[in-house]
Amino acid sequence: MREVRRPRGNCLITILLILVFMAAFGIISWDAVGAFARFIVYVIVAGIAIIVGIIIYAWFFGGRW
Repeated sequence: MREVRRPRGNCLITILLILVFMAAFGIISWDAVGAFARFIVYVIVAGIAIIVGIIIYAWFFGGRW
């Protein structure tokens, strides 16, 4: 049976699309859309940095079983 995998980050992308739609009609400013897009990028970069940090820490300080 084929496994169905859902892509991650759907909620943040949906919010971004809603903000773009609202900015297109003048309900909110485009600055809010840009700020939220920067927030998404910061979250992604921070997640990658944390994972790399854990891998480096485990490489140098991890004990053998």
